[in-house]
Amino acid sequence: MKENSKNRMSKYPQIIFKLTSLGSFFILMKNNN
Repeated sequence: MKENSKNRMSKYPQIIFKLTSLGSFFILMKNNN
């Protein structure tokens, strides 16, 4: 049970990391323009 919950939680940090990287990318693009 513990391992299953760990695998499930490990997915969220990846999604958050992708969202934050996309957000920072858009901010950089806006600043360049």
